[in-house]
Amino acid sequence: MASDMGAGGGGDQNALGLQWAFGFNNKLCGGVHNLSTEDRFTLFYISAHSGVIYDCAARTQRLLQGHCNPITACAVSADKKWIATADTGPDSLIVVWDSYSGTPIKTFFNPAPYGIAAMDMSPDGAFLATLSAVPPDAGDDQFDQTLAIWEWTSESEREGPVHAQRLPLLDAQTCIRFNLNDPQEIVTNGAKHVFFWNWMGESLSCYGAYAAERTREIGTNASQQQEAR
Repeated sequence: MASDMGAGGGGDQNALGLQWAFGFNNKLCGGVHNLSTEDRFTLFYISAHSGVIYDCAARTQRLLQGHCNPITACAVSADKKWIATADTGPDSLIVVWDSYSGTPIKTFFNPAPYGIAAMDMSPDGAFLATLSAVPPDAGDDQFDQTLAIWEWTSESEREGPVHAQRLPLLDAQTCIRFNLNDPQEIVTNGAKHVFFWNWMGESLSCYGAYAAERTREIGTNASQQQEAR
């Protein structure tokens, strides 16, 4: 389900008003972003359930609140105007924020059964790509993971993603990135496999590669590459 202005930004709607966030999540890949431009000297980072816009010149924080669970993924648009955050757990959210005002612009409720593990924003800022989170108690062959693409700037009544595709192999993917030169190309990777995705119109396709345990080379058949040498 999607909603405009769906999450609370600031402390007015909360039982307790958070005034300052200490520390940041140093285990979150891509959890710190430089928002600085000619007009501001600002950083964005994740601190538990909140996003923090830190003004380095004024030494002030603007806190982005609304997530019920610790934030596990975030992304920033190329022009540094938009911030997207997502979490993992019950009642998970994807929220897109205005990086200048800290106002929530778009919210997707319960985007995946267990929330979001990784996320990226397209170079033009119009789309989000997400990887669903894997349940912590799931076995090696007992989980599904989905790649989804969200058009958060659309004015349509669509509540879900424009594309959603189950990953073809049981190797949990942990990172996702758009091609900076072509937003219709996406790459995801996990411990053993890399997938290259292409989406156009109503179709979403991919082909895979894997990292050889010994050579650490990426290829569709690393053993054949070794024999060729």
